[in-house]
Amino acid sequence: MFRNSSIGYRALFDKLTKVRQWYDSLNISTEGVNFELICCYVKKITDAFHDGSLQQLLDVEGGRILHYALTESMAFVDIHEAYSLLSQDHLPKQKLKSILNIPVFPADEISGEANVNERNAMFELELASKFIKGGVSDVVDHDDFSFLFNGEKVHIECKRIFSAKQVNSKVSAAFSKLACKINEHQGRGIVALSIEKLINVSDEFFNSRDAQHIHDILTSKVEDFRRNYSRFWERLDHRVIGIVLVAKFNTVNLSENRVTNGYHIECSPLASPMNNQMKDYNLFRDVCSCLNRSK
Repeated sequence: MFRNSSIGYRALFDKLTKVRQWYDSLNISTEGVNFELICCYVKKITDAFHDGSLQQLLDVEGGRILHYALTESMAFVDIHEAYSLLSQDHLPKQKLKSILNIPVFPADEISGEANVNERNAMFELELASKFIKGGVSDVVDHDDFSFLFNGEKVHIECKRIFSAKQVNSKVSAAFSKLACKINEHQGRGIVALSIEKLINVSDEFFNSRDAQHIHDILTSKVEDFRRNYSRFWERLDHRVIGIVLVAKFNTVNLSENRVTNGYHIECSPLASPMNNQMKDYNLFRDVCSCLNRSK
């Protein structure tokens, strides 16, 4: 799945207003939290674009502010559009509340410290929102995202990778947690890894006139990651049927003089028909098709 957002700045700001209203309906306050800063930055981008001063804003504020505002604002929009379709009675409200205070800049996070927790929750909720928007409806656990799909319970375990030395330990931890879930609740597991920090796209802007060019760059970077580190997840537990690699990015669209953001996902099956796992292979393929249908 590759998505390079085409939403206009004004439309994005309007969607953020709906996000705020949705939080109000859940009795979760958005005052005095970092979500307010996101809305403020998007408003600055919107005004600068419409009066022709976007480059001046970039020069004065720097790309990090735009990166933060755009990537996290679209995450909030995706989460709202998915979870607002579901019953309020079973929403992960504590997790939804926690993401309102994600650190102002992703680069301010320190691996192993408590300040990574909010963006960890954001990754989990944003990925879950894409499954929900793609057709997953029978969610059985919102806190640790699990759902029924084609009669099988599927558990998703999310991990964010900050450095190369973490890959083995993070993957092993994800497999161990999935093993516990499957032992207790049956089903199959999928590991989702956020890798934009490791492949150096978390604070980068791609300059391009062609979305296909950006797609090719991201595909190459994600494939390099998979090739270099797949040894850490092969043949660990046959009940974990696939790996989902996720990278968020930003671009400067030179033809439109506009900053946009995007989302790249690669699904790598671990279940193989060659190992008498045709059912699990098809399950992983069909689950991942939900991500392709998500908009």
